[in-house]
Amino acid sequence: MNIHTKRIGLMVFSLVMFFLIGETASRYWLKHWATKDQYYKYALYTDIPAQEWELSPHHYQIYYPTPNYRRNGTVHNSLGYRGPEISRVKPPGVFRIALVGGSSTYDTAIPDNNQTFAAKLQYVLRNTYHAKRVEVINAGVPGYNSWESLINLEFRVLDLSPDLVIYYEAVNDVHARFVLPSAYRSDNRGLRQWWATPAIPAWERSCFFRILAREVNRTRQVELEDVSVAPTAVYMFNKANADTATLIGVLATNRPVFYERNLENMAAIAKAHHIGIMFATWAHCPAWHDYASNAAYTRGIAENNDVIRKVAERNGATLFDFAAEMPTNAVYWSDGRHSNAKGAQKKAELFAAFIDRQHLVTKDAGTNTPPPSN
Repeated sequence: MNIHTKRIGLMVFSLVMFFLIGETASRYWLKHWATKDQYYKYALYTDIPAQEWELSPHHYQIYYPTPNYRRNGTVHNSLGYRGPEISRVKPPGVFRIALVGGSSTYDTAIPDNNQTFAAKLQYVLRNTYHAKRVEVINAGVPGYNSWESLINLEFRVLDLSPDLVIYYEAVNDVHARFVLPSAYRSDNRGLRQWWATPAIPAWERSCFFRILAREVNRTRQVELEDVSVAPTAVYMFNKANADTATLIGVLATNRPVFYERNLENMAAIAKAHHIGIMFATWAHCPAWHDYASNAAYTRGIAENNDVIRKVAERNGATLFDFAAEMPTNAVYWSDGRHSNAKGAQKKAELFAAFIDRQHLVTKDAGTNTPPPSN
């Protein structure tokens, strides 16, 4: 055996030993020393127990908040709503408000339940406007657009006998329009697919390589987008690197007709069940320069906000032009779409003042009777 062959053999042996030591150390660290947040970031998604995922598959809505989920200050109650335990049957004398929408209603960017818009709105209504028996339920779900929110209202929120439903979401329905025009259909097949867990690449089975790749942002933990977004959503978040003109052209083709119909149906369901409904225009913060500030997204948001105004007027529903009132100063925002805790407080104050001006809350008692139990 010549010296060149020995050097190659030594190099291969060294690399193998380096990998084995790194793999052993990585696995031991992840299992015994990593914090919970680090474990969530670096583990295979199949190694994380289902009850520790924020969202779970749902047979009608694709997914919904995992009941009894707890992580840091984010807590779901046993019914799968972010917030404290509530009874399915509304207690006598309680005026229930259900907030319906996506992540900007759920408040993804705020880890503490007590700092969310829902919690702050309840506090302000009770303590500033003396609606002592008001109960605000956070029925927002990250990623939900008007399709999922319509189903959420029909199959989950109605069970709670709300007196007032507030709908707040628009940008997720812009995502739904950034799909191949051939796939833009009334059932939202262009954006959504049934919950489908992705295959794990062979190299990710190595804890050592997986940690290195995620540490340098070459890969990431499985997220909602990976399990619920259809391959026809090619323009979502500019994934196709299409220029703004192309994206605006897609918006011109994929008009917000289904968004309008979904909101119309929400208004009709509320009316049929003698529930008040309030629509709010959707605000965002251009100062963060994320995708919500892209000219195409800005146009889509504006068009969807116009739909909100039109549907509210046509149905005699209450309209709060929140987008015209919410400050766009970055101090209130964690990114271009989500409020931070300070922004949630400001949002709650603005919503509560409007609700009080419109006399939407019965301060002495709730008005709706609960539906019959099964």
